Amino acid sequence: MKIKQIEIDNYGKFHHFSLELQNLQALYGRNEAGKSTMVSFILDMLFGFEKRSTSHPYGPKDKSKMSGGLTIEQQGQVFHLHRVDAKNGGDLTITDAAGKDQSADLLKKWLGPIDRKTYQNLFYFSFPDLGAVANLSKQKLNQLINRVGVVGVDEWLELAEKLEKEAKQLYAPRGRTRKLNQLLQEHEKLTKKAQTSQTDYPKYLENQQQEQVIATKRAENQKALTKVASDLPKLEDEQRLWNKYQQLQALRQQKLTGSAGFEPADLEASNKLQSSLEIASQNLEEQQKQVNSYQKQAPQQPDWYQFYIEHKRQIEQLAPQVESAAEQQRQLNQITTELQNDEEQLTTITQAAGGPQSKPFDQTTNQKTAELLQKQQALQQQELQLSQTPSQNPNTKPTPSWEWFGIAGGLLLILGAIFLGGVGLVIGGLLGLALLGISCYQLFGQQQKQGSASSTFPSATELQTQSAQVEQELTSIGRQFNISQVPMAQWTNVLQAKINQRDLQKAAFQKKQATQQHLQTALTQMLSAWQFAAQPFGLQANAPATQIQQLQRILAEAQDCAQKQSNYQQRLQELQHAATTALQKVEQLQRNQQQFWQQRQVDGRHSFEQKYKEQQQLKQKRMEQAELEQVLTPTVLASLKQYQDESALQQKN
Repeated sequence: MKIKQIEIDNYGKFHHFSLELQNLQALYGRNEAGKSTMVSFILDMLFGFEKRSTSHPYGPKDKSKMSGGLTIEQQGQVFHLHRVDAKNGGDLTITDAAGKDQSADLLKKWLGPIDRKTYQNLFYFSFPDLGAVANLSKQKLNQLINRVGVVGVDEWLELAEKLEKEAKQLYAPRGRTRKLNQLLQEHEKLTKKAQTSQTDYPKYLENQQQEQVIATKRAENQKALTKVASDLPKLEDEQRLWNKYQQLQALRQQKLTGSAGFEPADLEASNKLQSSLEIASQNLEEQQKQVNSYQKQAPQQPDWYQFYIEHKRQIEQLAPQVESAAEQQRQLNQITTELQNDEEQLTTITQAAGGPQSKPFDQTTNQKTAELLQKQQALQQQELQLSQTPSQNPNTKPTPSWEWFGIAGGLLLILGAIFLGGVGLVIGGLLGLALLGISCYQLFGQQQKQGSASSTFPSATELQTQSAQVEQELTSIGRQFNISQVPMAQWTNVLQAKINQRDLQKAAFQKKQATQQHLQTALTQMLSAWQFAAQPFGLQANAPATQIQQLQRILAEAQDCAQKQSNYQQRLQELQHAATTALQKVEQLQRNQQQFWQQRQVDGRHSFEQKYKEQQQLKQKRMEQAELEQVLTPTVLASLKQYQDESALQQKN
């Protein structure tokens, strides 16, 4: 498994932090920089959170949940692990490179038997652990190596291998050239020689002396060997620390003084500035695109709208009159229709009133005319009665009346009843008597009335004279009041009512005509004020009502166009303001970035990143120097300074 990227959402001091890892990645920093936090985060991502956010040592201070992820490469495939704080170590999700969800059990399969403790023993050791190893004795180091077993550190293994190699250089079970092997071989030869020399006492004594010499030499050699054995750990330590000593000397000869403003926080600030500038530039580009796109969407105006804008002040002064004119036109149309109906009614009532020249009676004339008409009617009745009386007219033959027939009928009924006898006699007699009585009463009563009337009626000549006189007076009245063509019987009642009705309707008709003329004049004056716009607004050769409707339509459309133009301008100003704000933000970020670079005396981002790498390298060297100075104490340095080079140290060994 290979970790390619670390993504921390919320963990300790890190929030929304991302770091891509190389094949060999070193993370360094000052105390509290977050190195231990990063190691703990990797362990929690692989093996789950040991504690919940509220009690975890790296739980966010804002009480939010710990979360983050790792991008790993497993057998050539890339996967993304994401874990959020929850029960049982947190909720784990695994997705492949295509974003497809995978089973969470894959992580257990990839880790195999390795748990958190095994991982820490195999793959993790701190700086204090390394410093403690350097100060161990050979015996304690061997004990520690034996106790650790396969879980030891590479440096320990190298040290053990070196000690074993040096021991083999001193002695080997089957060796001949080793120093101890040569001494043992010499001792064995001398022992054999002494045994051989015992047969020859003089030689024995000589050999004994030689043996004493050899024993002395052996004791000296043993003493030298003991001294070498006692000095060996120190020499081995010096041999082991020689490379570090050379590194420290080389670092001290270099100028490791750094420049301010090139810390990781400065790099983060530079990246943040660059990211903000890129986002602001993209936003500016988008805002400018919106402005350009919206400018192409400007509302299309009618051909007459430019004329309207040029004469807007004059048109707005005249516009209120158009609504008044529309109401006047409506009134004019209504009055015109009413006049047409009233004219028909006036013609009818004028005919009924005896024509347009007939005049109404005053009270005296009306009373006199009524008396004359009554007198004329009485004379006509007298003439009628006179014409119906026979004695009053010698030339008229008497005409038998129905009464005589009644008398004859009654007599016949009586005779028939007598002839029939019995019941017929009674019924026929009664009917005949009744008919006879009624006929006689009517006959003799009529004659009596005619006799009395004939004694009071004037003569026919007198009646005709009076009638002619009345007729003459009425004719004079008819000519005086132009009503001769109207029957005289209607003169006092019907005709006077018709004349009054005609005069009232005529007065109302004339009043409406005056109103019509006034409205027409007002409309003509109003429309004449719009003649300057007749051609652009299409008013020429149209009726007034059509012109008013056209003006209403144009004014409404102009208001709508003005509203659309206002909305367009308002939206365009908003977009332009947003684009200006975005430009100002870009310019401000550019100024901040330039100031950031000027403070650090670099030309740009590339120069800053290059110098940042140099300063980080110097910082790393200073850290290496500090670590070396912790390992190489003044005593060790004083001991190593006696050697001119590594060959001198090796010769002593």
